[in-house]
Amino acid sequence: MAQRIHELIWRLPRYTELPPRSALPPDGIYFWFERGEGSATHPRIVRVGINRSPGQFRERIRQHYRGNRRGSAFRLLLGDALLRRRGHHDLWQEWRNRNGPRMPEVESEVSALLAERFSFTYVAVADDEERRRLESWLIACLARGRWPEPSSEWLGNHCSRAEVRRSGLWNIAEVDADPGGDVNRWLARLQELVAETPHVPTGGVRGSKGKAEVLLIIPCSARKEPAARRLFARGEYRRVLDDLPETGRFLAEGRAGNDCSVRKNTPPLAALDYYSGSLYQVPGLKQKLAKAMRENRAEVLILSGGYGMVLADECIRDYEARMNAAYWTRYRLPEVLREFIARRGFRRVYAAAARTTDYATILRRVPWQELSGQLEQAILCTIADVPGGGAQQLVPRALGEVVRTLIDSNFDTSRLAGRTLERLVVVCHDMLRPPRPKRLGDGMLDIGQSKMMVGSWEEGNQWLWFINPAESTPRHEPYASCLPGESTP
Repeated sequence: MAQRIHELIWRLPRYTELPPRSALPPDGIYFWFERGEGSATHPRIVRVGINRSPGQFRERIRQHYRGNRRGSAFRLLLGDALLRRRGHHDLWQEWRNRNGPRMPEVESEVSALLAERFSFTYVAVADDEERRRLESWLIACLARGRWPEPSSEWLGNHCSRAEVRRSGLWNIAEVDADPGGDVNRWLARLQELVAETPHVPTGGVRGSKGKAEVLLIIPCSARKEPAARRLFARGEYRRVLDDLPETGRFLAEGRAGNDCSVRKNTPPLAALDYYSGSLYQVPGLKQKLAKAMRENRAEVLILSGGYGMVLADECIRDYEARMNAAYWTRYRLPEVLREFIARRGFRRVYAAAARTTDYATILRRVPWQELSGQLEQAILCTIADVPGGGAQQLVPRALGEVVRTLIDSNFDTSRLAGRTLERLVVVCHDMLRPPRPKRLGDGMLDIGQSKMMVGSWEEGNQWLWFINPAESTPRHEPYASCLPGESTP
């Protein structure tokens, strides 16, 4: 039951600081998370609580962040553990007396700890009786389930209260209670409350020009190195789960199944600050992607072997997991992607992936026809088979050039291009229409020693250029005729 509760709560947006008053309801149940417990994307719930006085939910959150131990039992327990871990026995004796003298230095440490290591989310619950009963049930289930297990480094292990150490929660009351026999009813009610709670955006400001109408989808890379100069600050991180009230639980479950591949000792950073493979090494590409996001010219989504899909500014850790279409289809990633596109209201989608990879397989499985009334364009750029060696580097670099050209041309599809390095061939697929190759695109750019393929597609066409440096004139043919024995993707 504790796992199911976590999977529901993971759908909600998380706050790393006290948000504006308009972002919080008058009454609700809050859930606190602690950095280092669980993972960056699957954090463990470490405290559950409510506002006891009607209409005072925001004030209750403020008391925890900026108040004192007299008004916040949460702060009292945190200070208790901090002082015991450091062996400050005399200060601890003073601190544990909740009505004792003020201790501003310790209070400042507790406030700093909450700001640096804690985040929270909530569900809105207006009825006072329901709020209290649901809080008790949640605490009892989480304390009994202890899922995920508290880490060996958890601060709560130093708390003087056995209830905290035993339950893995910064709670005292209800940790030894029996959840009772109505678990399915309460779980169903929690699911309703999660769905009903408004999804107020979190994270940094992205610009003032309205929401992006363009979605760029790119693959992750096996190589991950923290960027020397970060493109996104911690306060700017967002979560794709915030836009997935219906299918988010499938993505969360898939991530949980991959959690063993995450290197917990690596720093949490924005995805675009981590991935460093050949695609991401195209000069200036990362900076152009970040700028396009900040100007609301485009949203950038990364298909990830470890996380399924993440926003480019979503917090991740290093991991060791390849994209597996069978695994992620089992967790409905194509349907998750469909909901994300539908809820965000994108008008155009451009994706880049090597033709035979699992990334392309996932993209082809998206029910694009269900989005045909919303989308004006949905284009998948792939790279055809590469004879000989070097494909592992050449193909991602070519895809990176496709994405960079899209951004530079302000998503002018007449200039959609992929860099041709020796024998590489770019193929464009219109994902909104079934493949019916009838007419051929035309046009080519010569950039120094490199060739760029450009053209247009109409009536569901797919086209490609064959570039042979020995020929004075490029040759172009319908995609379906170029790969005998294979069905057009």
